[in-house]
Amino acid sequence: MNLARFDTPPEVANILCRHLPKTFKSILDPAVGAGTLLFPALKMIAKQDCKVIAVDIDKTALQQAKANLISNVAIAPKFICDEFVQWSMKKAVQRNLSNYFDCIVMNSPFLGRIKDWISLDLSHDSKQVTRKVPIEVAFLYRSLQFLKRGGRLLAVLPASVISSQTNEWIRNELLINGSIEIVHELPRFSFPKVESRMYLFVYVKGCKKTHIELRNHDITTPKKMILHKNDLDRRHRLDYSYYEVNQKYKSLIQSESLQWIKLSSVTDIIRDRNRLKKDDVIHTWCYRDCRWYRPRKYRSMDKASGIPVRQGDILITRVGRKCSTTIGMIKKNASGCMMSDCVLAIRPKTPSDAMKLLFVLRSTFCNSNGASLMERGSGASYISAHDLGELHIPWNLPEVYKRQYDSYRSAILAGDAVAMLAVEDEIKVKVWQPKRKYTC
Repeated sequence: MNLARFDTPPEVANILCRHLPKTFKSILDPAVGAGTLLFPALKMIAKQDCKVIAVDIDKTALQQAKANLISNVAIAPKFICDEFVQWSMKKAVQRNLSNYFDCIVMNSPFLGRIKDWISLDLSHDSKQVTRKVPIEVAFLYRSLQFLKRGGRLLAVLPASVISSQTNEWIRNELLINGSIEIVHELPRFSFPKVESRMYLFVYVKGCKKTHIELRNHDITTPKKMILHKNDLDRRHRLDYSYYEVNQKYKSLIQSESLQWIKLSSVTDIIRDRNRLKKDDVIHTWCYRDCRWYRPRKYRSMDKASGIPVRQGDILITRVGRKCSTTIGMIKKNASGCMMSDCVLAIRPKTPSDAMKLLFVLRSTFCNSNGASLMERGSGASYISAHDLGELHIPWNLPEVYKRQYDSYRSAILAGDAVAMLAVEDEIKVKVWQPKRKYTC
């Protein structure tokens, strides 16, 4: 198992520890690493005669934590070298520490690949239930078992927990069993080399507050949004950027200047689930300069092997970095090629609408707003085929901006990506920052 694990930057640890409870007699760090998350809390720990338990599977990291923490705390923490999820399932641990801790601080390792997910025991009331989950979800779920009623969890969590469709169930658990007080989006690359969006998460077990405070990526003076639990989207996403863009998006859809319709009403969204060799099919690396190209090692296949793309199809990366920016038409010689499961085809129901559709999609969604609306997950993000079909698009955009659309068509036919991007940048501003009247 290849765990992604990164030490918490001191500035992130300092911000998170501002949310420590005023008084606590016990604190747990289930993935202590070098002790960075506990370090800002040492003064409070020393004053309150607090019991500290620090767990980590990495012996070297534990030695660093001992060096960083023991010399600064009057009461020596108890260090345990073990894998936290397995340790948490031991009968003696459950008997002695369930519902025990006043506070838990956590920056767990996390995984992006489904093949590395682990089995989590969710059994309760004599019902045997197991579920395959990413390691960060297992850490979070098992940590909650050790938190006492009224206890506070302070965690650094990746986007997989905050917004992933697959992990919606853990957000439901959190909402049912306590109060999500704050979710603070961190700036990109707050953890060097980590592409996933990361969040600070403050939770109180057993509390029944009805509102959640979402914060944007500003560390010092973040913008804040207070949401009632009933106003969360149907999958209970918790990311500020999604709600900020979604509020603007909903107001645009309700405006009368542009005709907003569901993408699925004018297209079919196609996903080929066949596991074909990536070198033989259109894969994510076949996209460049606003177009999708024929794979270099292409070989002809029986149509029964998969779903061939055809002229007029618009493709988009389903799984990969910056998915929403890869909307593009296929080159003529790519027609008939199969596509990998990492690519989606957007097929116009009327083939002659292909250029119009490309103009609408790229001008509206190939930007940060589109990423916030469409992309989910951690690390390499993904786009749901269902959610893509539910997206509303300004279908009359080419008629409203005819001059720009004519220039765009000419750029497509000439294969001029620079000219295409220039038009898209102009239209993006007009769509997302509209004035009262649209002018061509």
